[in-house]
Amino acid sequence: MAHVLFVIVAGWRNDLVETRRRLRGPVLAAAALYAVAVIAVQISELLWRPAGALSPLAAAALLMLSLAAIGALLQANPDLFARPVRPQPAEVSLPDMQAPSGDDAKIAAKLDRLMRGERAYRAEDLSIAALALRVGVPEYKLRRLINRQLGHRNFNAYLNQWRLAEVTQALADPDQRDVPISTIALDAGFQSLGPFNRAFKAETGLTPTAFRAQALSDAKRDPSAAAKAAT
Repeated sequence: MAHVLFVIVAGWRNDLVETRRRLRGPVLAAAALYAVAVIAVQISELLWRPAGALSPLAAAALLMLSLAAIGALLQANPDLFARPVRPQPAEVSLPDMQAPSGDDAKIAAKLDRLMRGERAYRAEDLSIAALALRVGVPEYKLRRLINRQLGHRNFNAYLNQWRLAEVTQALADPDQRDVPISTIALDAGFQSLGPFNRAFKAETGLTPTAFRAQALSDAKRDPSAAAKAAT
């Protein structure tokens, strides 16, 4: 139960799907109530006597959890459960804007300048709230833009796409062949090598070492590819 509560809370801020974010509140409340009721029953039984009076409380909390799950299923909303589609390219491409209009166009342009020009994704522990502050818009507007226009369901996945694009470009650059992969990854904004390696292989299908070897080998055969990677 503690793990369930942790997962719900940990993913709340980075979840870009508004429907799923709204559902987390009731589920969290019901799960917390159930946990408290179970603990109270166990303590009561240890210290005094069987606490039959508290059992209905635990049952009610469990019922709330069940109803929340049933309600989510009845909505039949694909945003709640659909897994993001991961591309399998040889290299990771940067996010493309889906031609937003009006206020969204201004927000998108500012966001693109921050990410592409200032490399805001490199900032340590960057949150969507902090990024929204830099863009100068309410958090919900930035969340909606990244989700609906760029197609990302999780903020960390959005940041990692930018980071991985920088890493793959550096790994394919012959001038950086002697730069340690760990240095490239950390400079791009990854906080540790474990998550970096997993994200890299999930996106490219290769380990960073294998990707670099393949990219540099291709660059030897095609010098124009090396020049493109360095730009």
